Amino acid sequence: MRDLVEDVVTSRKRKKPVILMMGAHVIKVGCSPLIVDLVRRGVVTHVAMNSAAAIHDIETAMWGHTSEDVAVNILDGSFGMSRETGEFINRALTRAHLESSSGYGEALARKLIGARAKHKGTSILAACYRMGVPVTVHAAIGTDIVHQQPSMDGAATGELSFRDFKVLANSVAGLTGGGWFSTLARPSSFLKSS
Repeated sequence: MRDLVEDVVTSRKRKKPVILMMGAHVIKVGCSPLIVDLVRRGVVTHVAMNSAAAIHDIETAMWGHTSEDVAVNILDGSFGMSRETGEFINRALTRAHLESSSGYGEALARKLIGARAKHKGTSILAACYRMGVPVTVHAAIGTDIVHQQPSMDGAATGELSFRDFKVLANSVAGLTGGGWFSTLARPSSFLKSS
């Protein structure tokens, strides 16, 4: 951990990027305020997350908690049936696909801020957008609860995730002398963008 901290500090002193790649558990276990602080302090210069992390970020910002309790919800058949989450995310993506050139992360951040989310202070998406830090979402279509909703638009989800991949590739291109760290077991977006 000390080596990681030293590498991050050295990278930022040299004005080099520091990219954080993360999954949903960072948010689920309550670490969002720490990530938001690192973004606000200029330590993290790009946040890349999977779509499960975006789901948890949206739910926590909007409603103060996540809808997902897999152990309970899988037994009663309600896992992934949170209509509000699916509609919020899928509508934001569809609208951005039709009306703007934003990517997945920016579209969600803008919608959160526009919706005046009650707990947006804990949102990594909103913090990145406000600080001008790229926040990208890398979806694997069919893996998340919002994909089984009637409001899901595969073209919008795929295109906005692809736009974010290009943003990440741009950040990775400038990584020489910088750093990246990942909470994901397989940071495939990084490997494919480098």
